[in-house]
Amino acid sequence: MALQEHLIRHQEDINKMLDDIMVNDEEKVKLDKRLAISDYFDVWLNEFEISNPTGDFFLDPENEDETLTCNIMPKLDFLLHTLEIFGLPKGYIDGEGHHLNWENEKKAGQGVRGKKGKKG
Repeated sequence: MALQEHLIRHQEDINKMLDDIMVNDEEKVKLDKRLAISDYFDVWLNEFEISNPTGDFFLDPENEDETLTCNIMPKLDFLLHTLEIFGLPKGYIDGEGHHLNWENEKKAGQGVRGKKGKKG
């Protein structure tokens, strides 16, 4: 929830960044995983902090156990994992689960639908 609240607070800036990319063909062409992470995700997550687990359970000496572990993910991994929970295909950011030529296929599909619409 903390991540969601953080992104909602910055929604206006995030939407502006995305809109600026979408209207600029030169920016869209340059966009790749490395650029997206360094120029966009890192900016969006800059002020977000993942809270370390605290509470009575972890502080109670009775619960001390060699096998008790707690893993904290880096911010980007946390964001991507959260997006996968809500439906983003696993590995999407690495190019899995979508077409690399999606935009061309979309345009080709629109042309076909447009022709059918004109005939009927």
